[in-house]
Amino acid sequence: MRINRQTESRQPFSRSVLVTLLLGGLLSCQAYAHDDKMDSMVIPTLTLDRLEWRAGPGSDVLAWEGALRIGNDDNAFLWRSKGEQLSGGTTEKAENQLLWQHMVSEFFNLHTGFRQDQRPSPTRSYAVIGLDGLAPYWIETNADLYVSDQGRLSARLELAHDLAITSRLSLQPALEINAAADDDLAIDEGAGVTSSELGLRLRYAVTPDIAPYIGVHWEQKYGKTADLARHHGERTATTYGLVGISLSF
Repeated sequence: MRINRQTESRQPFSRSVLVTLLLGGLLSCQAYAHDDKMDSMVIPTLTLDRLEWRAGPGSDVLAWEGALRIGNDDNAFLWRSKGEQLSGGTTEKAENQLLWQHMVSEFFNLHTGFRQDQRPSPTRSYAVIGLDGLAPYWIETNADLYVSDQGRLSARLELAHDLAITSRLSLQPALEINAAADDDLAIDEGAGVTSSELGLRLRYAVTPDIAPYIGVHWEQKYGKTADLARHHGERTATTYGLVGISLSF
């Protein structure tokens, strides 16, 4: 029997959520108070890293991932958005994050804030703390730790690297791994490594701000999360061909 997500009892914010929020707030206030460059120019930047149509078995998918950044090199506010919409018009995934970002080294930023998932249902809210930047060998890295309003701990690691072929043409492998410390059966998520996504995109930079691309995208579910998907008659692994565009303003 499929779980009735509408009847799930919600728990109050746990102590771990409050501690995460307090830590994030203290870090943000300290960064603001001691930054000697806060008077430097504040620049808004809108980046749409991925706007792509994925064609595969079952329903095709329109996927997006982007961010609005307002700030300078040392401190900034971030709004991140990512999601997927099926070809029939149903939104399968929708996630938004509001974050404060502070540079902690030459190559890495600390960020902290909130994440809200509108899909899948029931909705989830999270406290977020993480790091983003460039790891050795110029690997773009984003590592996040989440504590949900149900008191559950989860994490996500994203890695990407641009391999230059010519001055305009590049190949980007990208990997995302998701894990959870506890079951969240209402959203079909089991403890352990829950899913991974692997993509390979060939981009052509028409201008520095406009880059159409083609590629492939592979998704896989694991462990109890895969068992729950099979129980509902859903796929545990899917491969897509894709076409898309990257934009920045």
